Amino acid sequence: MLPLKRSFVYALVGNLIGGAYIGFTNAAAYRTGGLGIFSVLNMIDPDGTVSMNVWNTVIGYVIAIVIGFALQMIMPVPLLDKASSEKDTKNDKENTATADELLESASEEIIGSPLTGKVLSLTEVPDEVFSSEALGKGIAINPTVGEVVAPANGKITALFETGHAIGITTESGTEMLIHIGIDTVEMRGVGFDALVEKDQFVSAGQTLIRFDINAIKEAGYSPIVPIMVTNTNDFVDVIMTKELQIEKGDYLLTTLKQQERGL
Repeated sequence: MLPLKRSFVYALVGNLIGGAYIGFTNAAAYRTGGLGIFSVLNMIDPDGTVSMNVWNTVIGYVIAIVIGFALQMIMPVPLLDKASSEKDTKNDKENTATADELLESASEEIIGSPLTGKVLSLTEVPDEVFSSEALGKGIAINPTVGEVVAPANGKITALFETGHAIGITTESGTEMLIHIGIDTVEMRGVGFDALVEKDQFVSAGQTLIRFDINAIKEAGYSPIVPIMVTNTNDFVDVIMTKELQIEKGDYLLTTLKQQERGL
């Protein structure tokens, strides 16, 4: 009640009078325990008797409630009300964004991780197509579990026959390409099992592809998975996680999109 000055003052007055009554009747607490209304149980006699000790405490509580309520309803204090009202109005003005600020603000979409493993920057990917960000900004994961899940709700927009790469467009318009391993197209689908189809709508966390990490390594290829936002130019910025290890479904990246006028 601290921001409500009048209500707070009236509560103090009610508690003062109710507390004075309890003190005047020499009510005693025999134990420590509950707070507030539950502290009435502390007033029960050691032998379990509900004596006037308890009832005087209850009466004191009732006095505090009745007086506080009555003062609140019948005795307004304009100066206190005005001070609170002016402060609230000032805070509202300070915390309200202008129309220009709203237009300049950006909407964001938070994307989850489609894999479990060690987080790497794209510059660490041993393929210039990915490390140069030619396909868009992104991040890479060295997987410890051979499973790719949907990073968000969306539609499968690309699925290679070999199952080594998949594209998804989220409901908010983020276009992503998940490429399992480096040069793994040469494996011709061996060790990859796609569980979805192109143009299929998927839910965040839904398994999209299972793959054999050991088979990729035995074939002489890197299992690192680059994850790119292929429509990077549609966004103000793409912010990556700072974590070094990640589980599927954990926060991976955020895309920031400029809001259009009229929104």
